[in-house]
Amino acid sequence: MTISKIVFPLPFHIHIIFVAVATLLMIFCYVKLRRKYQLYIIIGLLSTFLVYIARPKIVFYMLGIEEFILLGLAIWDMKKYEKAEKLREKAAKEQKEQAEAAAETSAEPEQQ
Repeated sequence: MTISKIVFPLPFHIHIIFVAVATLLMIFCYVKLRRKYQLYIIIGLLSTFLVYIARPKIVFYMLGIEEFILLGLAIWDMKKYEKAEKLREKAAKEQKEQAEAAAETSAEPEQQ
């Protein structure tokens, strides 16, 4: 059994295709949305190629730690954007309600 089958279960050419497609999709999403977590995921995807370059076990452990950190950063950043989006939606809803209330109060004297 070769080292690549032990470390990464996919054949090398399928791994390249998978990473290329995933990276292109994430780049497209980043260009569209400009979120930091998308960059973390791109870096994590591309760093999986280090499995084929490095042979010492310490590098594999470092790669695992790096992937874990990038995943944690991506999740944390997604939560941050989600929370900010909810606050924006709430502010927009309150602003809309205030505008409707102001429109109703200004329309009431005209009806009398």
